Amino acid sequence: VWHQLDSLGNLIRMENAENELPENNVAESALSELPSPRANHDYQFIKKYSFDLEARRYAALAIGNLAITPSTHLHLMNAKCVQALNSCLTLPDPETRFNGAFALNKLAINHENIRFLGEQRIITNLINLLTLPQEFEAKGQTVACLRHLAYNVDNRLLMLEGLLFEPLSTLVKETEDMEILRELCSLTTQLTLSDSLRYPTCANSKLLHEISKLMSHSDVEIARFACATVANIAEAKRTHKALV
Repeated sequence: VWHQLDSLGNLIRMENAENELPENNVAESALSELPSPRANHDYQFIKKYSFDLEARRYAALAIGNLAITPSTHLHLMNAKCVQALNSCLTLPDPETRFNGAFALNKLAINHENIRFLGEQRIITNLINLLTLPQEFEAKGQTVACLRHLAYNVDNRLLMLEGLLFEPLSTLVKETEDMEILRELCSLTTQLTLSDSLRYPTCANSKLLHEISKLMSHSDVEIARFACATVANIAEAKRTHKALV
């Protein structure tokens, strides 16, 4: 019995009738003691997860780069592709998580795609990615993707059900990255267009407090979207006591 990778980097178990190893293959016992620490790590990863880490990483990046061009979406917007990217968000590799979020964000820029993306249940994994320590580049792509998805009302409700406000309240405090804050405030503006999300946003006092502070931010876009979020929340009279 031996293992080899297919063209996508997935691990395939092979065996022949004579129980002999084919030419150019080595026994599994030898593979488990590879001389290079990196080679050994790669083999152990393949053995555990049944695919090659770097192949998956670059495949996700390739899809993300292709998705920059909207005309490619016709070929990329299918359940198999989206679920492959969705699985990248949970892998034990920061670069693969970033590439997965990057690709999904590029697909979500086309608002014709956002209903289907929401139906593919990617929102849960996007929210979970926001709870990880550090990884601010991946979180920036994630918040941007969620902002695009929030143009769909059903997706907003999925974000509420996925408890998005808690990781947002943490992220807004732990980063000073202008682009992340712009995307975050734009996301909360989009979410609070729905009346059903106005009181929950207001009820999260930590998030509301941080958004309120951003209303006087030196960056015009951040301040504008922070003000817009509070204005949307104030459309619901039941929020007024908490706001003042």
